[in-house]
Parts: sequence; C-alpha cells; structure tokens
Amino acid sequence: MMRQAAAAVFLVLLAPAPAAATTAERVFAAAAASVVIVEGGGRQGSGVVVAPQLVATNCHVLGDASEIVVRQGRIGHGAQRAVGDLERDLCLLEVPTLEAP
Repeated sequence: MMRQAAAAVFLVLLAPAPAAATTAERVFAAAAASVVIVEGGGRQGSGVVVAPQLVATNCHVLGDASEIVVRQGRIGHGAQRAVGDLERDLCLLEVPTLEAP
C-alpha cells in the first residue's frame, strides 16, 4: 500500500506545474515546516515532505548510499528509497517515523 501511495505522489510531482501565482516568500512560508535534511553516502541535501511519511529529494544526494537519514531539526529518521526517476533526478523516500506537515 505504501508503494502504491509513493507511486501516486511521484506521478503528481512529475506533472507540469502551473504558472507561478504567488511569490517565493509565500511559497517558502507555506513549505518551510515540511523541509528536511537528507543524508546518505557522505552527502547531504534537502528534501520536502510530500505526503505522510514520504519525502521527495534529488537522487544525486543519495548516490549509492546503503543508509539514508532524514533529519528534522536535530532528530534523525531512518529512510529507504521508495521510488526514483534518475533521468529527472527525483527520488521518493519512505520515512516511517517521520511526523511532519
């Protein structure tokens, strides 16, 4: 069930976005609580919570990491790849212990 939800979210993320109707500041204010740090294979990048326990990030951040950690403030959560599109450099991570908007 989680993989089906991940696939559905992934398809939505790949859909073309409508023209920006708001400012960057408004977008940041709305999304800031959902932004997390993603660490894997000695690399670090950002991610965004897109659904309960699902984080979108760039695949290049993960590389070939065997362990992935999603940090929300000082708290680290173990994560695993759910789905990835290397061509678009977009990966979804399952993070079972993550509680974020």
